[in-house]
Amino acid sequence: MSEWQPIETAPKDGTPVFLWPGVEIWTGCTVPAVAAWASNIFGWICFSSGASGEIATHWMPLPAPPVQP
Repeated sequence: MSEWQPIETAPKDGTPVFLWPGVEIWTGCTVPAVAAWASNIFGWICFSSGASGEIATHWMPLPAPPVQP
């Protein structure tokens, strides 16, 4: 799966993913933001700045890391 998926299908087990906001802009985060679901209380936590709380509409998995030669 390498396409943007609806946010309702995103993993909520702490797996880091890319998030894409809809009409809202992530304050202090790059877009797309690398984030993980923290809890029903805290929601998505952005790794780049710790900012969260904006509306994410889509997600996609992070790509595989590069292979060392």
